[in-house]
Order: sequence, then structure tokens, then C-alpha cells
Amino acid sequence: MAEKLVTIATFDQLTEAHTAKNALEVVGIQAALDNEQTSSLFGQVLPMISIRLVVRKEDELRAVKILDETFGGEAVSAEELAALAEAAPAEDAVDAGRQLAPPVADSVADSIAREREARAALLAACLGLLVPCVNPFATLFAIVMIMQAATGSGKLSGRGKRHLYAAGTIVLAPWLIIGAVILAFTVLRP
Repeated sequence: MAEKLVTIATFDQLTEAHTAKNALEVVGIQAALDNEQTSSLFGQVLPMISIRLVVRKEDELRAVKILDETFGGEAVSAEELAALAEAAPAEDAVDAGRQLAPPVADSVADSIAREREARAALLAACLGLLVPCVNPFATLFAIVMIMQAATGSGKLSGRGKRHLYAAGTIVLAPWLIIGAVILAFTVLRP
């Protein structure tokens, strides 16, 4: 039977949620963040989406005490906590605390991220080619973006693939030209 999970805190900022989760894990309390991806994607547009910090029911009071001691705040009695938990409507098994939400692969978001990375790689490669003073940094950034876009999950459209191939070609072109010149001088040298 799955363990019952309860929400002990909600956060608007991802960094705050991870800080609280890490504080609990340091003392041995298993914790999870619910709505993490949804809040990351839509948090700026829909601020009412908050990240929930959930723990097992038997760790609830200890976790609340740890968070209060670590980050300060008003002490909450067990009765107030129970009243708040009963007042919150549960929509499904995940919200009711009976199980952790399984990781959901959001292929649309992954595809959008890959498209954005391919476009950033192309722009950085062009910038590195056109502006010599930023060439090493732009080229390095382009290589990182190429690797992320090439290995990410989600589909990459034809346009994204063209951006990726063009970025790779632009990044490699100076090295190929230098290699060809060195080879030509080596072969043609008397």
C-alpha cells in the first residue's frame, strides 16, 4: 500500500522550494516537490500555480518543526495543521497524498526547449564567426547549445534540425579551413 503524503508548505519560487526540500533531506526526511515542472513552465504567466512540498504523513510534524527552526516563521500547532489539511480539497490520489506524482515527460515542452537551443546555437555560432573578440565564448556557448539540442528529448522539427546543422557547420568551418591551409602548406612545401 502506498504511503500517505501530506503537503506541508507551498512556494512561488523554485529556489525556495528546493532549499526547503534540501533542508529536510539533510536531516533524513524524504520530501518531494509537486507542480515543479508546471510552475517552471507557467509560473510567470499563471502565478496561482504554486510548488507544493510533500512528505510522508508520519514525518509531517517533524518536517514542519525543521522548516520552522531552519527558516523561522510562526509555529503551527497540530490541530491547525489538521484543520488546514481537511479544508483543502483533494482532486485525485496524488493531491490526496496517497502517492507521489509519477514523472511526466512533457514532450511539447521538451520540443520547444530543443528548438530554442538549436536557434541559440545558430545565433551564437554566427556571432562567434562575425565578431572575433567574442569568438571563443560564443563558439563555446554554441557547442554547448548544439550538444543540448542534439541530445535532448522531444522532437526536433525540420527547421530546428537545419538550425542545428548550420550551427555545427559554422562552428567547424574555421577549424576545417585552418586544417586545409596547414595541410596545403605541408604538402606543397618543397
